[in-house]
Amino acid sequence: MASCTIRAAAKVNLYLRIIGSELYADTPPGYHDMVLVNQSINLCDEVTVALSSGNEKGTSGGHLDKEETPGGDLDDKVTPGGDLSTKGTPDGNLDKKETSQQNNNGNITIGCSDATIPNDHHNLAYKAALLMCQNFPEAAEKYGNMSIDIQKRIPAGAGLAGGSTDAAGTLVALNSLWNLQLTTTELHKLGDL
Repeated sequence: MASCTIRAAAKVNLYLRIIGSELYADTPPGYHDMVLVNQSINLCDEVTVALSSGNEKGTSGGHLDKEETPGGDLDDKVTPGGDLSTKGTPDGNLDKKETSQQNNNGNITIGCSDATIPNDHHNLAYKAALLMCQNFPEAAEKYGNMSIDIQKRIPAGAGLAGGSTDAAGTLVALNSLWNLQLTTTELHKLGDL
């Protein structure tokens, strides 16, 4: 089973200004255009995406750790024979909830150390994985089922972009695991969908 772990950093808003919705014709009703200045911080969730397909049974894959630093650089290191481990909550409990959702290309299973976070189609990391399956169906079919494990350290609802950063981490992990070689700009475009 191949897996990729991303440290998904929280962000704080240093500056936020609402400039109105009249500047751009494509701004949806109820939304406003804004000018933002954000800074990532060292508070990070850990998002692990692991792939498993019928073709990989009995093989020993490597574990690819990708750590995203607050500056946005990615450091890769490969360790032999790693796979997805269930770490549970920060205090060591294994009381995480996990669900599996079927999509056209296989299963997306999602688990989270914070039981208040939805583990279904409402979860932004799940939505990111589904988006990748829809945009890259050949890769989704080739690599099979996936599980996403989120170790929450960013408080939910605190305005620190915890859900968004977990979704971004999922995009980065699948880009690596599926060997898509998407650029940062292409990943940003996917994140805007």
